[in-house]
Amino acid sequence: MKLSFSLFLSLLFFIGCSSNQTNTVKAEVIAVNSVVCGTCEKTITDALKKIDGVQSVTVDLEKKTASVSFLSEKTSLAVLENSITSVGYNANDKPRNPEAYEQLDACCKK
Repeated sequence: MKLSFSLFLSLLFFIGCSSNQTNTVKAEVIAVNSVVCGTCEKTITDALKKIDGVQSVTVDLEKKTASVSFLSEKTSLAVLENSITSVGYNANDKPRNPEAYEQLDACCKK
C-alpha cells in the first residue's frame, strides 16, 4: 500500500513537472509621450516592475518610449499600458489617469 501511494505521488510530481507550458518572452515598445525627467522614468519603471511576469524595463526619455520584456502567459500589453496610465502617464493611445497625474511632481507635468 505504501509503495502504491509512493508511486502515485511520484507520478503526480512527474506529470506536474513535465507540463508543456512554455514561458514565451515577448517584447513591446510602448509610447510614453508624457515623460520628461528621471522621476518620470523611475515612476514608470517601478510601476511596470511590480507586474508579475515583467522581465525587464527600459524607459528612454529621448525617444519617449518604454521597452518591456515580459512573459506573455503572465501579463499582456493592455496590463502594461494600464499600469502606466494608473501612475499618471499616457501609454500608446491610452490617456493617463487624471487623478494620478495631479499627484505627480511638478517637474513631471511639463
